[in-house]
Formats: sequence, C-alpha cells, structure tokens
Amino acid sequence: PTKAARTARPRAAPRRPGATSRRCCVQVRDQGLLERRTDRYVLGIAANLAALGAVVAGFVLLGDTWWSLLLTLPLAVLWTRTAFVAHDAGHTQISADRRASRLIGLVHANLLLGMNEAWWNDKHMRHHANPNHIDKDPDVGVGALVWTQKQAERREGFARWLTRNQARLFFPMLLLEGIALKIYGFRFLRRQPLRERAVSALLLTAHFALWATLLFSTLSPGKAIVFALVLHALFGLHLGLAFAPNHKGMEMPDPDGERWGHRPTAGPDLAQRTRRRSDRLVPRRAELPDRAPPLPEHAPPQPAARPAPGQGALRRHRHAVHGDRTDRVLPSGAGAHARCR
Repeated sequence: PTKAARTARPRAAPRRPGATSRRCCVQVRDQGLLERRTDRYVLGIAANLAALGAVVAGFVLLGDTWWSLLLTLPLAVLWTRTAFVAHDAGHTQISADRRASRLIGLVHANLLLGMNEAWWNDKHMRHHANPNHIDKDPDVGVGALVWTQKQAERREGFARWLTRNQARLFFPMLLLEGIALKIYGFRFLRRQPLRERAVSALLLTAHFALWATLLFSTLSPGKAIVFALVLHALFGLHLGLAFAPNHKGMEMPDPDGERWGHRPTAGPDLAQRTRRRSDRLVPRRAELPDRAPPLPEHAPPQPAARPAPGQGALRRHRHAVHGDRTDRVLPSGAGAHARCR
C-alpha cells in the first residue's frame, strides 16, 4: 500500500441536524443547570418588589419636581427585572405548577408592567419551537425591522427607507419598544378566550389606572407625561439590550433554500457590510431558554480543555479564535433530574 493509503483516515459521517444542540442540551441538564431554584426566585422576587416600593415611595416624597426624572433609571431597571420574572414564569422555570407560574406571570406582566402575559407567552413559545425559522418564528417576521434580503426587497416608501437605515436606527427604535410591547398586548386581547380575556383586561386596566393616578397626583401633567415617556424609553432600551444579543449568530432556515447565518440588521445596499459584521456577532445558545436559571453553587469548578485548531467558536475559522483560554466550568454529574426545555 502507498504512503497516502496508509495515512488516509476514514471520512467522518456527516452530523445530523440538531445533534450538536441535543448534546449541548444534555450536557447542560446533566450539570444541573436546568434544575429549578425556587428559593432563589422567592428571594429575588421579594427584593425586586421591595425595591419597586422604595422607588415609588421616593417618587412620592420628591413631589412635583423635575428631579423625579432621576428615578426613571432605577425604575426602568426594576421593570426589566420584573419582565425577567414574567419571562421565567412563562418557561415554568420558577415552579413546576402551571397555575402558580401563570399567576406569577399575570402579576408581574399584566399588573406591574401593563404587558399582556398571554400575548408574550404565545409569541415567545412559537419562537422557541422554531427559533429563527423565517416562516415560523414570529420574532423574524416582517415588522419594523426585516431580517432577509427577500423581505427587504418588498419594502416600499418610508418602510424601504427604514430598512435601508435600520442598522443605524436599531438603538433609537429600542426606545419605542416599551410602548410597543403594551400595544401588542392590548391587540392580543381579542384573540384570548372570554374568561382569560376578562382576567387579562382587568389587570391591564388596573395597572394603567394605578400608574396614571400615581403620576398625575404627584406631578403636574407635563412632568407626568415626560416621566412616563422617559421611563418607557429606558425600559425598552434595557429590555432590548438584554434579549437582542442572544439572537445573533444562529442559522436562519429559509424555505426557499437560502441560508442566513445571523439576523441581519441592514437593507439590500448594506448586505456586504452586514456579512462582514456577522463574524463579530455573539453566537446564540441553541434551543435553550433566553435566560438560563441561576447556576447551582454545589459543584466545584474544573479546568476546561483549550480548543484545538479548527475547533474554535467559529465553525469555518481555520484556527481557534484568538483569545481562547483555559476557563473554569462546572463538572458533569451535578444533577440530571430536570428535563431539557
């Protein structure tokens, strides 16, 4: 046999789609990262509610002054924390009891934030069922932003101008996200069953009645409106910055055969620039919750192996990504009782 024949290695069988995601999911589950930490959530929820109460008390004590606008920043952060609780309740990460999870979601989303918990869960679960699938994931449907070349080509008028500049306008548009989430929730009411609609509408109405009473009884009308606008702008920006990075770097299946490696944020004339930017986008966690539960603290750390050339974070990169280093991670076997969601 020739030297080439002696050194030839059998070609590895192609990996099945989703196999890497399943292995990742099993590894995460075996390390106990999906086990519910109800005690931590109870403490976190109590601390968040106490902080909300403290900010509201400070708002009332300040009275009718422009200095009250300084409280919009901590209040926006606490609102985002409240949204995280509602999000995790929708994933049943807090409690295995679905009734308890829905109650937590209703209180935090509908009552405290004025967002429709039913709308969020409907959209978010469809997203997790088919993440980044162009025809099935509502998060990559045509809206204020578009995500593919074909979607961009169909835009006309102001929408086309918006698409051509959406990479630059992304952060300013996040300032409107807090208001948009509430509008979407109200529009979803007519799609809910009658009994569920009544509960959602009652809590949403209570939220707006309580906040309007608080704002306009403490501030003059002009200051109250400015306070509400600034608060919703900061809330939308913070919430968008928390979720958007987790939705970059994942392949976008297209029924027409086109394969997108990330969610682009530029129009047709910026396609080349967008592709150059894609290497700097953060990879998305495949088929895992947007926000994983807190890491358990009962497992000691151990060093992780340094990736070999060609096995770095970018699949097509010839060498391991510069800056890779030995980190410390949790060992396997920390727990395997929670199912992979």
